[in-house]
Amino acid sequence: TTRLVGCCFWGGKNFISQNILKGFEKLNRLLCPKAQKVALPGGMTSCALFLTYAISLFAGAKAIENQWPNFYSDAPWNGGDVITVFFAVLIGAMGMGMVGPNLLCSPRVGRPCIA
Repeated sequence: TTRLVGCCFWGGKNFISQNILKGFEKLNRLLCPKAQKVALPGGMTSCALFLTYAISLFAGAKAIENQWPNFYSDAPWNGGDVITVFFAVLIGAMGMGMVGPNLLCSPRVGRPCIA
């Protein structure tokens, strides 16, 4: 602790801070390209999901506005029908997402399932 206190009081602070900054610059050069490669596909996936949700709700609003007939009841669409279909598709997509990894590790594909 004496060395550290002496270093900080007698001009060593600049030396320490420069060494730390060099380490951060090296870390930044190494990790930033990797982070960009990981973040870009994740952001694009989220963007596609949210745009799909927005388009589906917009189509439902247009169906309500234009009084399009519902295929099952021949009555015009209402807000409850649109929300019901939206959440049914959302829950179905989640189910398909949970089935996907099991299909990829099947013996027919040639990859064993690792638990």
